[in-house]
Amino acid sequence: MIWQDSPFVPALLFTALTCAALGVFVWRQRPALGVGPVVGSLMATGCWNAWYAMELASANYPAQLFWANMQYIPITATPALMFTFALIYTGRGSLLSRPVVLALFVEPVVTVFLAFNSDSMPLLRTGWEPVLVEVRSSSPGGTARFSGYISSIPIC
Repeated sequence: MIWQDSPFVPALLFTALTCAALGVFVWRQRPALGVGPVVGSLMATGCWNAWYAMELASANYPAQLFWANMQYIPITATPALMFTFALIYTGRGSLLSRPVVLALFVEPVVTVFLAFNSDSMPLLRTGWEPVLVEVRSSSPGGTARFSGYISSIPIC
């Protein structure tokens, strides 16, 4: 895999490690209400940040697309986990039967499925084009080339 430098990668990795450390700390407080969903949310946020750092550090489109797709797993799980936490913490945990919890995770599973199958079913991404941007400087030998991708993402 080809890597590139990004000024955001260290901050994202620091945030991912902080979320993991907080998850371990909260897990040790297990008798408290809603510990499971909070730890799940912290771990999902940590994975989200780590995988976004991997996306930014990847230099080729297939690797960037893989890490972008991987991000959909924690992105879509976090709202369900936080909703579950809110119900448990406010004393309404009895509303969380097994069918309700399974129903909360239907939308994340469908979204992740669509993300990983965006080539055959372009509902989340409709395409990309390679772009070469050339920046010229007035100083001698001051030409720099940047290559990247432009993705057309539908906004509903």
